Amino acid sequence: MKMKIWGSCSTSTSLIVLLLLMGCLHLESIKPGLDEDLDVGCAEKDRKALLEFKEGLNDFSGWLSSWEGKDCCKWRGVGCNKKTGHVVKLDLKNPSCYNVEQESVGQLSELVMLDLSVNSWEGVISEVHFLNLTRLEEIYISLKSPMKSLVFHSRNVWIPPFSLKSIMVDNVQIGTSFPPWLQTQKELVEIELHNVGISDTVPDGFWKLPDIKYLDLSNNQIRGRLPNWMNFSKAEVIYLSFNFFSGPLPMNIGEIMPRLKVLDLYGNNLNDSIPYSIGILKDLVSLFLSNNQFIGELPGFWKGLQNLQILAIANNNFTGNIPGSMGFLLSLELLLLNNNNLDGELPLSLQNCTNLDTIDLGEYRFCGNVPNWI
Repeated sequence: MKMKIWGSCSTSTSLIVLLLLMGCLHLESIKPGLDEDLDVGCAEKDRKALLEFKEGLNDFSGWLSSWEGKDCCKWRGVGCNKKTGHVVKLDLKNPSCYNVEQESVGQLSELVMLDLSVNSWEGVISEVHFLNLTRLEEIYISLKSPMKSLVFHSRNVWIPPFSLKSIMVDNVQIGTSFPPWLQTQKELVEIELHNVGISDTVPDGFWKLPDIKYLDLSNNQIRGRLPNWMNFSKAEVIYLSFNFFSGPLPMNIGEIMPRLKVLDLYGNNLNDSIPYSIGILKDLVSLFLSNNQFIGELPGFWKGLQNLQILAIANNNFTGNIPGSMGFLLSLELLLLNNNNLDGELPLSLQNCTNLDTIDLGEYRFCGNVPNWI
């Protein structure tokens, strides 16, 4: 309930006190407009922690020049809770800061989001830096260069104090083993570990995370087979390219990932045929299966993939003809079929793909004439 109180300030205050004493009014019922945008300034403990963090950096670009004065909530890249003054967001993407000598950031116990993306960091980040970050939900750490000059070191027995929803780490060395602590994060929605030096297998428990929508493990040396029982029913984007995954795709992949929009498996050691259940992925936009060891004839399930824009299945061992049902791919813009063992005539139905800009049929064994519509 909202009440509008008329009269002078003193009269209004007296009326409120009277109503409270009479039990006629609950305190939470009063929401003065002047307090809605109340800014209490930053907590002193957090201000000191940020200044210690700044001292450990070489700020060549002067990006942190605004980090002066008492109110750290007004500093560049710092976001605060307006009611408590605690720092809840630290956004330092691309400030051109370098050596990580200490991360007093771990003292920001109310921090929810830490963004250190697109930087040129050097040094070592360890679990100590995250010791008090119990409220942390989002971590973004990436380097401009793929040389991995920043190392994220953690023990195998480490259990983080936080429960993440999103972690995105690019071009940072996290070790050759798949990070065990990641399996303790049951609320993860987004995971990106791109070019982080993993040369291990993926633990079975990882494939059981129930809420994954975005997964990127590309550009590592991850090996092993993809399990048939992946629990990624909410997955929309999967990047597993440039690894050493082997074996067949799960035959029921279309059923266990019905929301899939992007599936990128480029450059692995996957084999066997394309699962027929891919044909039920009505939201699929991009399918990258090139540079694997797939075999068999191309399936004829394409009619149901009306949103597919990119189909890349080059450099495999497919045989037979191009199925006429590919003519139903009305959104198709890029078609890569080169370096397979395909032969025969091009289906006339492909002329229905009016959005098709690029088609690569290298090493295709033609039969008949090249159609005029090409």
